[in-house]
Amino acid sequence: SESASRLLVTVHNENRAAFEARFAGQSCAMIGRITAVAELRIIGLAGSLLVNVANDELKAAWQAPLKEL
Repeated sequence: SESASRLLVTVHNENRAAFEARFAGQSCAMIGRITAVAELRIIGLAGSLLVNVANDELKAAWQAPLKEL
């Protein structure tokens, strides 16, 4: 969600340093990255894999309730 206190942005890796410098002193953190692999992976703070789901499976779950309309 985006609000006055939260913002989610996508930044090319080549622009990461400049982006982080621009927001120095603010609460800012990289929370993910885009890869060529078509899946969602969530890694826990301890480095363990918590979620590994194919994008097609996520899309099917998202669209399933809409088929009832």
